[in-house]
Amino acid sequence: MRAYFSIIVFFISVLTLKAQIQEEYCSTFNQTPLNSRPVLSGPELTLETTNFVIHYTLSGEDATNNNYIQIVSGAAEISFQVQVDQLLWKKPPGDNGRGGNDKYDIYVRAENNVGANGKTVREVPVGWNNEWAASYIEITNELSNNVERLKIVVAHEFNHACQFSYTYQDIIDGLWFYENTKN
Repeated sequence: MRAYFSIIVFFISVLTLKAQIQEEYCSTFNQTPLNSRPVLSGPELTLETTNFVIHYTLSGEDATNNNYIQIVSGAAEISFQVQVDQLLWKKPPGDNGRGGNDKYDIYVRAENNVGANGKTVREVPVGWNNEWAASYIEITNELSNNVERLKIVVAHEFNHACQFSYTYQDIIDGLWFYENTKN
């Protein structure tokens, strides 16, 4: 019972900022050709967790700090635990090592480079006709004064990454799925 309560609280938290994130703070559904990952403004550092690689730098306009990266990585792991392990969503498709290995990649960048607080970018080969696609997330480096929003943005974007694991063929009524799982 407690686990279900936690899940409900998690999704209420995500949905609370729905309008702000969807209209103002999320620019997901961009698409990029393969092998065109973000280039950070300074030397790239990474933090590997169980399921993610967080890409960041300590210099230039994309600069952040280790505390920010710990918050992003913690929010990502909690999102994975809830959405994949507890709710049994498919995990995002692998990217064949394009971010260094096959763990899911998150890039922390300046908001003017991201275009929003966060976005999930699909990577599709030319002529790709399947609906599912590998992806990566970009998160702004400018939410240090609003840690709760940062956690919500990470969870929101990871939900999009999980959505990219499904096709209409995976379910009976694909339109229902896409309309009722968006936040």
